[in-house]
Amino acid sequence: MGSEPEPRRTLVTFATTAPGPLQQVTERRPRLAIDAFPLGRLLVLRCFGDVDGIEEDSEFRGPDREILHHARTGDEATLVLRGDGDEEDIIASLEGEAAHLLPPVRWVHGEARVTLLLEAGAEPRSLLARFPGARLISKRRPTTGDEGRTAFSSPLFLPKLTEKQARALLTAYESGYYDFPRRVTTEEVGASLGIARSTFEQHLNRAEQHVVRAMLPLVRMRAGRGPGEALEVYSRFSRELGLYVRLQVLRGRVASVRLTRKASDE
Repeated sequence: MGSEPEPRRTLVTFATTAPGPLQQVTERRPRLAIDAFPLGRLLVLRCFGDVDGIEEDSEFRGPDREILHHARTGDEATLVLRGDGDEEDIIASLEGEAAHLLPPVRWVHGEARVTLLLEAGAEPRSLLARFPGARLISKRRPTTGDEGRTAFSSPLFLPKLTEKQARALLTAYESGYYDFPRRVTTEEVGASLGIARSTFEQHLNRAEQHVVRAMLPLVRMRAGRGPGEALEVYSRFSRELGLYVRLQVLRGRVASVRLTRKASDE
């Protein structure tokens, strides 16, 4: 018996405006872009470009808003903003109409670019009518190929890792090179790849360097160091993979971090 066809879904991307701090600050700072990731009643904001003093901007402060965390690296800044829950309410109402927000929401020049995944039966026009001045940018069917390319091509924290380095590292791991005690030598792994030991070791050493650098922020978090770097790492996961980040902060440091597909129910 053949399997039932999967329900048809639609990816809709549109631009809109929504009065609030993100619209105001990106209008006032034309060289600023913000990727917003809703986390229940919190927003993780990845800010790019004109970020000087952004944590002091009046748009982020008020009776219903508070910056809980701020970290900066070069011309990028990460903010955790506690708001009034408007985003949480909007997401919940969208899900009630078989529409799911795919974060991040990109804010530039006072305008938000939003992508929704619509289940079969959801009506794009009626959904867009809920957003003021919405402009449809694209509408298409997601494919398995799209999802595969996104998962495998996403650079995350290893943008400089080459294919040869990745193959060397994976083959070493799968061959037992990192077991204790080691089950193979670098010469044996190199031979299985058809390359000299010295060439394999060069690829492996460079791959290890990339991986260690990528994982250091998580190691620092595990060791009880400041939460800033860990927050940036998980924000990048959220941006790349479209997941929500759940942070638990105890005594001024990150106690736990979880990545989920749904916003917090709290």
